[in-house]
Amino acid sequence: MVNWVAFYLLITYANMPYIPAAILAFILSCYVNFLLCRKVFAPSERKKTTEFLLIIAASTFAAGIDIAAMTFFIEVLKLDVMLSKIFGTGVAFIFNYSARQFYIYKEK
Repeated sequence: MVNWVAFYLLITYANMPYIPAAILAFILSCYVNFLLCRKVFAPSERKKTTEFLLIIAASTFAAGIDIAAMTFFIEVLKLDVMLSKIFGTGVAFIFNYSARQFYIYKEK
């Protein structure tokens, strides 16, 4: 949600081109995601910098999954664009949550 809202605000009210707006929204959402994960999951025993970089890596990979899944749903299955985005986000969410649960914040 942070990504979508930040993107919308940047392109609508700051009149920012969509590519820089998407990058800034992604960075902001990754940071918020990092902060929320530290509340939801027990903080890992890694250094905060390492933990943050792992969150960025997982989020970036999840963004790729989202786009690939969305493209598959649109191009191959011929689904509606918004429905495809919802499904793509769902697939990416599963990966993102699993990466945090089983790797980044895994208990020893």
